[in-house]
Amino acid sequence: MGKLRFDCYEDFAKRIEYPVIVFRADSGEIVIMNYEAKLILGQKTEKVILELEDQNANHAFWTQLHDRKAMTNYQMILSNEVRQFPVTGIVNEFEVDEDVYYMFIFDQRSVGGTNHGMIERTIENSNIIIANIGFRDDRELKVHYISKNINRFGFTCEQFYNGKLQFKDIVHPDDLDIVLSAFDEKAKTQVDSDMLEYRIVTESRKVCYVRCNVHFTRNTYGSIEGMDMIMVDVTEQEMEKNENQYLRDAIEQSKSVVLVGRFTAGKGIVKYVSSNASRLGMDVDDLRKGRKLFTQYVISEDRQRVSDILRNADRENVSNYTDECRILGEDGNMRWVRFCMTIKNIDDITHDAELLMLDVTEEKLYEQKLLQSQKELEEKLNYVTSSQIANVEWEFDDFLAKEDIDLFLQTYSEANQIYTAGIRLDGTLLTKPSGPMMRLGEFYDMLERPIYRERVKKAIEQLDENHKYMILELEEGDCERQLGVVPIIVEGRMLAAALICGLDAEMVTRMHMSICALQRLTDMLVSSQYKNRYLELDSRKSRMAEEELRKELEGQLILAKAFANMRYDVDATMQEIIEKACELLHVSSIAVYYGDPTQESYNCIAKHFMEGQKHWEYPDQSWRVAEICRNHPEVAKGGYIVYGTGGYEPEMEVIMSNIKAHSLMIHGIRVHHVVCGGLIVAAADKREFREHEIVFCADVARTIQGILYRKLNQADANMINKDLLNSYNYMKECIFIKDVQTGKVLFANEQMENLFGMDVTGTDSRSFLQDPTPTYTRDGVQQVGDIKWQSYIQRINKIMNIQELAIDWQGGKNVKIVIMRENANTPDDYNRWESV
Repeated sequence: MGKLRFDCYEDFAKRIEYPVIVFRADSGEIVIMNYEAKLILGQKTEKVILELEDQNANHAFWTQLHDRKAMTNYQMILSNEVRQFPVTGIVNEFEVDEDVYYMFIFDQRSVGGTNHGMIERTIENSNIIIANIGFRDDRELKVHYISKNINRFGFTCEQFYNGKLQFKDIVHPDDLDIVLSAFDEKAKTQVDSDMLEYRIVTESRKVCYVRCNVHFTRNTYGSIEGMDMIMVDVTEQEMEKNENQYLRDAIEQSKSVVLVGRFTAGKGIVKYVSSNASRLGMDVDDLRKGRKLFTQYVISEDRQRVSDILRNADRENVSNYTDECRILGEDGNMRWVRFCMTIKNIDDITHDAELLMLDVTEEKLYEQKLLQSQKELEEKLNYVTSSQIANVEWEFDDFLAKEDIDLFLQTYSEANQIYTAGIRLDGTLLTKPSGPMMRLGEFYDMLERPIYRERVKKAIEQLDENHKYMILELEEGDCERQLGVVPIIVEGRMLAAALICGLDAEMVTRMHMSICALQRLTDMLVSSQYKNRYLELDSRKSRMAEEELRKELEGQLILAKAFANMRYDVDATMQEIIEKACELLHVSSIAVYYGDPTQESYNCIAKHFMEGQKHWEYPDQSWRVAEICRNHPEVAKGGYIVYGTGGYEPEMEVIMSNIKAHSLMIHGIRVHHVVCGGLIVAAADKREFREHEIVFCADVARTIQGILYRKLNQADANMINKDLLNSYNYMKECIFIKDVQTGKVLFANEQMENLFGMDVTGTDSRSFLQDPTPTYTRDGVQQVGDIKWQSYIQRINKIMNIQELAIDWQGGKNVKIVIMRENANTPDDYNRWESV
């Protein structure tokens, strides 16, 4: 019996995949041990000791086991006299030949107390992996225990327990030597803890990053025999770290500066600033350490506005808000900065302002220079083209080139070795003083002294009357120091004066000999310059006039094409008009609102934005536009209002804010003498609309007004036609409607069907009814309009009285309604009548 029982247990141990041992109760000698148990306890293990982890419950356990013969799910320690293994499993007591044996089916577990089950579940549901690994001198890493959530990498615990996998099999080959070398290094020291970061290759060959805390266990000789490892999957953090590094590198190499500020109850701190902020003259270290804020770099004129934007932006849903300001850097240079801001609310009182800043100083300088040049050109054109030019003040720079006058006086000074300078009518210097270097400083001082400046001013007043040069003594009674004043005259007007000065007798003599020639040469130079500048300005004026005429003709062409296309597709025509008008006027957007006078709001029926313009959408329905169009006295009568400068009505402020416009025109649209919509023309920049632009927009509004009127009439005609078609079926006469161009029957009433015995709709009417014979006159062929005649219809062998009338039809088709009544004459009579 005993031999049979042992055979059964041995066969059971071979078939089960869990570790199984059978040992004597008195000595612990192993009599049966399967392969799985040998992998844990070792091939040469002969004896084991089994004890409860809780020594206080040890006596009660063995007593219950003796009574019950089987116990399960206890935390136990299994020792092979070399090391201890924390295990749990089933213990079965049996007797063979009066000897007591224990069969133990077990599994390794992590060291823990009574709450180890809860700990196991917590670990399995986290990204933390626990492992106990044996370490040998041959650098073999054998896994004694690993938590079940190793399956996050595609592996199972059994693969490690049965020896199919070792720990080093899952470590990335490039990192394995680093890990083993770290273990070897710690084996030579008494340090029991370490932290490693390495890569793991998953079962699907994916690379993951892990951070591992290691605690080494040592034997009695101090040698490392194993280690407890806590691995944390940090793949996402590592990838994010790498991605952030790429982003930081990209930002550092770009021209854009990133700054993030956090504001709590109106007070702000800098959370992040990119290193390239130094390009804007900012101290990056001061910003990062909180010694400075971004707003401290903003100049005083813009600081309050920028601070209000940053502090109060959380009150609105701000995303990609763009603005500009000026900053003063640590290097003392002022820069224009364009910043794009996005707000992220943290809680009720805290929000982050993310700024993407770009230096646009050169762009602003170019823009200012362009605007200044445009302004100067317009002013010069106004001087030339204005009919009131005789009553305005003339400026020297408007008609003469200061550089040419300066070069002329310098040349004159070098040739005659006397001192010269050009001055304006108010006594200020026009050109740089020139002359011999020996006493040039004295000449400068003389020009700055008030007494001489007053005498020159009085001389200029006298010259303005007689236009002839004057010579003054600098000191009364001193003939060796004299000053000559020569007028610079354009078209009979004195614009400036040339001063020549002699500071000794020889210079005075040369001055007297040449001053008359100087005035003649000055008149010749000024006359030549004036003509050249006038011709240049006149040429520009002509080119501008041609451009204005071209735009005006182009606008007329747009409207002419609109009238030509109106009868085919009114909606497409309206869209085409506003697109062409938007390009012609160089505005940012145009929209058309239309609605029933009885409704509260108007609907946006057409809109167009120029490409690249920053805008918000026009609302599909707007009661504000309806209120303005109905209440404003000009718009309600079909007139217009223009907003570009000055104050705005509250409704207009909202509309202009919604579409990001700084200038706006609204033209009223009236149908049947009642305002029913408006044409909105918006510009993103501040501008004053010119008269021809306003007139063109008024023409566009009237064209759209005609389109809407036609569309309304067409809808009415379609409704009337529909009612007429229904009523034609109840009439006794035969009635059909035909397309004049193709002859196709578009509609036939029931009487037509009864007459022909079929529905003739869709057939060619010319197959049964010929067109009337045209009338010839001396003036040519007379047009066939609404007529009456008789016709013999062979298909039905009858003579019919025919009447044709032109009517409106859907889509603007050229159609006629044909009414046929039967004639009392017979066909034979008709034939005889025809032969006569």
